[in-house]
Order: sequence, then structure tokens, then C-alpha cells
Amino acid sequence: MADTERVSQPATAAPSAAATPVTVGVTAYSPQRAHYLVEAVASACAQTHDDIEIVICDDGGSAEVARVAAAACERDRRVRFVQGAARRGIAGNWNRLMEEASGDRVMIIGDDDRLLPDAVATMLRAGDADVVFANHFVIDGDGERVSHADYTVRYGRSRVAPGPVREPLPVIARNGISICAALLRRATALRQPFNAALNTPEQEYFFRIALEGATFAFVSDYVAEYRTHALSQTSAGLWIDRHVRAMMELPVPPSARCWQRLVVRQHIIGATIMAIANGESSAARRFVWSGYLPLRERPLSCAAVVAAAHAPGALVRAIPLVRQRRIPGWRPPDAAHSARNGTSARVR
Repeated sequence: MADTERVSQPATAAPSAAATPVTVGVTAYSPQRAHYLVEAVASACAQTHDDIEIVICDDGGSAEVARVAAAACERDRRVRFVQGAARRGIAGNWNRLMEEASGDRVMIIGDDDRLLPDAVATMLRAGDADVVFANHFVIDGDGERVSHADYTVRYGRSRVAPGPVREPLPVIARNGISICAALLRRATALRQPFNAALNTPEQEYFFRIALEGATFAFVSDYVAEYRTHALSQTSAGLWIDRHVRAMMELPVPPSARCWQRLVVRQHIIGATIMAIANGESSAARRFVWSGYLPLRERPLSCAAVVAAAHAPGALVRAIPLVRQRRIPGWRPPDAAHSARNGTSARVR
């Protein structure tokens, strides 16, 4: 399939920005990141768009998160705090946020991210799409910006023309839409919720709703700051095996299978290793015989996982490859265990 990312249509008339109610959702989990939560909420409160509410959605039951949220609610009447009675995980918390939101459009940021003041107003000017996405800066644990251009190129956004995106799947397949820099139509998310089995739900979600006809638009402005740091939940391990399985199970028409294949091939080796590490040898064998292994591009890694899938003790042969960072998405069994017991992950 030809790469059509640069093809765009004339922008559709955007609804009046002042007349569009927007919810900025700040998802929280860890009391260790409460100091970042203060910054995230402050950035949401600083938006120049008038009709806005801020919902802090806590999935961890933390007293420290509740304390920070209570102080924010006291300072600004637009802030609400939602604390779930039971843990739902990252995707479940996003779904809870959509249920609690009152805005027609919703932006979701993590408790360690920050929005720029014009983020919402900028996204609303892009038109009446189901998903409006933009660029974002990358910041470190101290809030200092690091090289963001590399991320914009790596994830394909540098190749997308601003305006409506006729072919969103090439962008989604390269993981080019960051949840912290996306404005979502709430009705779409309620009709097609995030997959609660995943802790990296955005790529599968955007792929799925694109297949069902959702509209996408791109803004080249930088609207958010995505933080990478030692407390990032990504370090606890991705449920990459679940992500790959969900992507493989999507009903995809022939015209879109090349993009599905691109997503799965990027992660199939890591998914196989994670399945083995979790004692799921039958799932590992399904992965290796799925036809998605990149045999030509990474023959040694593929040979290692094929051997390990059929003789789990051979997993040790793959460890040197992991240490050389040649098998992305895999963590040792102890980290995988901690991830499966509730630690969510973020990707960008």
C-alpha cells in the first residue's frame, strides 16, 4: 500500500471554540508522583479555553493523591475528583474518566505530564474530527525539555500534513498518536471504549476506531509535555503479549492488513518472550507460528524465540539478546509479574 500520510483534505469548519465544552482528565495512580500531579493539574487549570472542567481520576486509592486533589478542588471550582471503589487499570481508568466527563471533547494526560496553555484551544481549531492529535515536547524528571524532534520523526508525525487525515492507519501503526496530545470525541469513546485488558491501550484503540470509520485530524503545533523519568510506569513492563494478541485479533480488511502487520511485527518477538516468561507456552507457540516473525530482518532473535517457545528452558539463550536491547517490550519475569499485578504502562 502506498504511504498516503501527507494527503489531506481542506479543513472542515470547526465548531465555535467557546461553545465546545471540554474535559481535561488527569489520571493518577501512584502517591510517589503526587508532586508531578500538582504540575499536571496546574497546567490543565491554566488553559485559555473558557468552557473547561478538570477531572482528576484516581485508580490507586492513595491518600496522598486525594490530598493533592482536594487542595486543587478548593483552589479552582472547575476541578473534580473521582476516586474509584475498585482498581480498573490504566484502560479501565480512562473508560471511567469518559463516563465521568461532562465535556463533548476529552483530553487525557497522565499525572506526570503537562499541557501548554493553548493546548485545548489549538486542538479545537482543527475541525470536527473524532480524534485531533498534535505534537508534544518531551521533558525529563526535572521538567526540562529534551530532544523532541527525534520523537516527532521516529513516530511518523513529521510526515503528516496538518488538517484532516484521510489515511490514519499509517500514523497509528507507527504509534504516532500520543494520548497526552490528543483531543477525543467523548461519544466515540463511550461507544467504543478502551480495551481494559491492555496497559498500552491507545494504539489498539485508535486502530480499531479508524477501521470503523472514525475521523482524524492533525495539528502540527506542540501542545503538551510528555515526561520520561525514573518513576515512569513504563519501567515496570508492558503487557506487550496482550497488545499483540489484541492487534492480531482485530477484524481487518485486506486493504489495512499491511498496517496491522507492521504493528504486530514490531512487537511479536517481545510478546513471545513475555508469554514464555509468564508460563504461557501455548500462547508463545501461537505467536511464533502466526507468520508475523521478522525472519529476514532479525534471524537470530527469531531463532531464539522459536527454540524457547518449544523448549521453555531455552529461554536463557535469549537473555543475551535481551541485554543487547534486541528484543523490545520484554521484561524479566519479576517485572512482568509486577506489571500484571496492576502497574500500568505508557508508550510513546
